Amino acid sequence: MRKSRPRLLVLGTIAAVVGCAAATTNVRPPLEARLGAGSKTGAPVPLRFDPTAKVVITRYANLAPAPYTAAQAARGEQVYNSTCGACHQSEKFVGKEFVDNWGDRRIGDFYQLVRQTMPVDNPGSLKDQQYLDVTAAQVDLAELHRLKTGRLFAAAVGLGLWAAAVPAGDQDPWRAFGEELGVLFQAMDDLIDGDGYATELGEDGAREVAAAAARRAHERLDAIDADTSVLAELVDGLAVRTA
Repeated sequence: MRKSRPRLLVLGTIAAVVGCAAATTNVRPPLEARLGAGSKTGAPVPLRFDPTAKVVITRYANLAPAPYTAAQAARGEQVYNSTCGACHQSEKFVGKEFVDNWGDRRIGDFYQLVRQTMPVDNPGSLKDQQYLDVTAAQVDLAELHRLKTGRLFAAAVGLGLWAAAVPAGDQDPWRAFGEELGVLFQAMDDLIDGDGYATELGEDGAREVAAAAARRAHERLDAIDADTSVLAELVDGLAVRTA
């Protein structure tokens, strides 16, 4: 809970500041939205099991190979043996049985499921890098952070835009800023915690990722026709955070 407080504080601040910066005289009435039981997590990727090759093959052409290293797989095996193996049989997660059970959902959905529900006695208690390792990290780390923390921050920006009644057609530059801000926050978070980018790229590499995200965030702000000085200060503050 303590680790999540800075993130929640930043998200709330972003929503409030964006709402003020983008405010107009039009204020929307309260809106309720519910996620139905049949809602999908994303575009399905059809899979089939090839008993000859003993691999899972996607029907989509020209996909990049799963980008995980031998060292990452070895770390994942250690996490699995110490945390998961007592309850889960490893053969349940390979071959035809896994394909039949998991259907056409994406690896990102699998990561999120494990990240949010495991270990069963203390969900979310492992480090992000441990969750990446144990799911074989079949998504690029940069893409994962953009889809996870980047989209989370973009959603916080969206709340401010909704409160300010900004038309949907005018929201893209704001949301693009939020996504870059999320990547910046995640890179600094990895530096502080010593995982994620810090593990894969080293401290200097993680700082380069953070600096690049900060530059892109400022570029996004420069493209917005509004007073974004407070948001620019927020970017600069996140780029040097130590806790």
